[in-house]
Amino acid sequence: MRIKRLLLASVLLNLVTVGMLSALAYWNGGIRYLGQRFGIVKATVPRQPFQVDWESRYRNCPRKPGDIVFAGDSITWGAPYGNFFGNIRNRGIGGETSIGLLGRIDEVARDEPGKIFLMIGSNDLARDHWTSDIVDNYRQMLVKIKAKAPRAMVYIQGIPPRNSADRTSARDVSGRVPEVNARLKSLAAEFGYTYIDLFPYLADERGQLRSEYSEDGLHLTWPGYLKLMEALAPYVGEVN
Repeated sequence: MRIKRLLLASVLLNLVTVGMLSALAYWNGGIRYLGQRFGIVKATVPRQPFQVDWESRYRNCPRKPGDIVFAGDSITWGAPYGNFFGNIRNRGIGGETSIGLLGRIDEVARDEPGKIFLMIGSNDLARDHWTSDIVDNYRQMLVKIKAKAPRAMVYIQGIPPRNSADRTSARDVSGRVPEVNARLKSLAAEFGYTYIDLFPYLADERGQLRSEYSEDGLHLTWPGYLKLMEALAPYVGEVN
């Protein structure tokens, strides 16, 4: 009798587990969601109309050999590079992910830029993408840059610290940032590029984004951008 009860309990537990997984998959996009969560399917992110619009604008912007190009997500998009450094081309787009930047990296690297600064991955974490996916997308970007702009000096900026109180993400992903950055640092060394660690400039003693540098736990305030410019100055050139 006891064995039958255990078997019944096991069956019921399995049914509940399957039901929960099915509900989770349904609410998060079906079978593809489960595939992404278990690393079977690589995550994809549909392009938003405003992102497509900005890609088009960038393709038609003037540029010349030797330009310094910054590419990334909303933190790059909103950075006041031109107020601190000359010869800058900002190629940041809000909400950008590593797969999105990979799709437009040819435009970023065209016309022989002198330097390319990359900062991407924070939105991947907010979407719960796998670290291996982020690193693989980065690797493909660097391969393309090597082929298209072999003389460019390339700088991989670590993902900036996030705050546990981040209001832009449904879950706390601040603890994953150092893990991804460690992989990006190794990747930069593998390609012979420079890794820039932003944590000493933006993080508190707990490894969180300093509260005075952000209002939402992710995006930088003006004081935060001043610290970012301080971190980048040795690599970009003299401040104007």
